Amino acid sequence: PGLMTGRHNSSAQHLTASCACGGVEIALSTAPIATLSCCCDDCQAAAAELEALPGAPAFREPCGGTAAALFPKSALKITRGRDKLTAYRLHPGARTKRMVATCCNSFLYVAFDRGPFWVDVVHARIDGDAPPPRWRIQTRFLDTPPPDDLPNHPKYPQGLVWRIALAGALAGLPRRG
Repeated sequence: PGLMTGRHNSSAQHLTASCACGGVEIALSTAPIATLSCCCDDCQAAAAELEALPGAPAFREPCGGTAAALFPKSALKITRGRDKLTAYRLHPGARTKRMVATCCNSFLYVAFDRGPFWVDVVHARIDGDAPPPRWRIQTRFLDTPPPDDLPNHPKYPQGLVWRIALAGALAGLPRRG
């Protein structure tokens, strides 16, 4: 349920995401590919730094993970405040850039320089009824055992890998009229 296939899904809930002050808004035109909470070392380190920015809203789970919804890049459209977005990199040469609204230091989404066809939109920044995380991944990087409110995986669950692979494959198929 809710698997995004890489095409416009007219039955999908159209979501928006915005920064805490409303200066930046994003339209998401499809259902998410997947929803998860990532506990990898990079997400934890970046979250600590981003939440420490002046006035930045909190977004981490109590265990340290960052909940996110994965959308195809083509589904994300910045509808307000593009000029207020800046890319934060955890270290020089990092493939990931965490997009932060400079108006209120809200972390909105992760984009990749190379590779993945998706973006990770921060769950806490999605307006309205965002689908909850389905998995907690990369739990091997946590200092304490994670809560059991979600299926916990030390790496990547097979279901997540299959959803991403299927969405990527279907995104490349010709579109019907």
